[in-house]
Amino acid sequence: MTAAATAPRGLLVDLSATQRAEPDRAARWVGELAAALLEIPGAVRALLLDPALPLPGSLHPALFSSPLLRWNTATELRRAGLAGPVAYLVPWLPGQVPGGTLLPAPVAERDMPLVMVRPPGASAESPLARVGLDLYRHADLVITSSSSEAAASEAAARRAAVVPLVSGLDADSAEWRRSALGIVDAVQALDRTPRVAPAAGAPLRVALVGALPPSAAPSAVTVARLAEALAPRCRLLLASDDRPDPGWLERLDVPLHAVDSLSRGGLAWSCDAVVHVVGASAADLPALRSARRLPGVLWLHDVRLAGPHRAEAAVGPKPGATLAAVLRRIYADRAPAPLLAALDAGDTSGFDAAAEQRYGLLLTGEVVRQARAVMVGSLTAARRVRLDQGASAPCPPIVVIDADDLDAAADRLLVHVALLARRDEPPRVVSGARTEVAS
Repeated sequence: MTAAATAPRGLLVDLSATQRAEPDRAARWVGELAAALLEIPGAVRALLLDPALPLPGSLHPALFSSPLLRWNTATELRRAGLAGPVAYLVPWLPGQVPGGTLLPAPVAERDMPLVMVRPPGASAESPLARVGLDLYRHADLVITSSSSEAAASEAAARRAAVVPLVSGLDADSAEWRRSALGIVDAVQALDRTPRVAPAAGAPLRVALVGALPPSAAPSAVTVARLAEALAPRCRLLLASDDRPDPGWLERLDVPLHAVDSLSRGGLAWSCDAVVHVVGASAADLPALRSARRLPGVLWLHDVRLAGPHRAEAAVGPKPGATLAAVLRRIYADRAPAPLLAALDAGDTSGFDAAAEQRYGLLLTGEVVRQARAVMVGSLTAARRVRLDQGASAPCPPIVVIDADDLDAAADRLLVHVALLARRDEPPRVVSGARTEVAS
């Protein structure tokens, strides 16, 4: 009986090599091999595309039509692991830029076995390839087509296996199937019990984005205290353009990254959720911009977001025109005509706190529509945010938390992150022991 018939360990196939700007041999080879793996019943648990790279327009038709084709995110890895043991298969060195994330965090942190394939004739001359060679040393299993490469690989990896890998792209389907079966057999022969992808009881991975002391933003103290509450409860990383006290960061023992690196380096996709803490200060602008780019949990330290929008407009040559464009973009026909006329004329003095109050301008529309859930400090704030979206605009779940008790708030936050990771629908607004709708 072949391993394909009894295979208990599903393959998570990394397809990032197919997402190159110009289709090349690597992209075509990976597509053909993945298609052959798909034909083996039960062998493939998921086909994973890098969310930080463009969708490949020339992907093998069998892959495009497969229900197993997914984005490579923490949610998908978690879901795949819940269905049983897995192994993460990299058929060709990933196509991410140097300095980016070459492996999802659950793989890099050894929550599941890593299986690398060294295709015949694959070049190791480019800087990207040399960066990727470190992955072979990280692997639990390296699959090659020659005994000499297997011996060299086994010295660095946990073990190596020789499989008759296809070298020419013009091979027939039988040759591709033999290679696929050889890979499946080698994976099933891994000589250790695999650690499974994050399951229900595994720590969640959370990225916390926001200002940090010594920033003068009122939200900065909340971000620091929330980080202290979250660090013992999950696998936390911080993203901030501020530089906190090194002693505090060392005691917290979590990594700190620049805000832009979450999307540019692909770090966001290895997290179960990205939590953006945004307030009313100009220093909240990096978190606001990140919340626009990355769907995540929006923690509104203050529901009035005109401050960071003004700060963004101030760096341009025409702040009034920029603010008018923001109001039209967020509110469309509901944007107040007198204020638009003043801003179009270059007068920004009228767009002050009094005008915000008079016209009810919170400017939450863009980031709320992008969010997967919104956290606010009171039911009144939740209703104001919901009204700010307009009469018929979609709105994600709004969760009311006690911002004065950040330990309890961290617990509530992680409950909803876990719901999002399972793609369940959390309550729209939660206040104390009851559920209410913000409308």
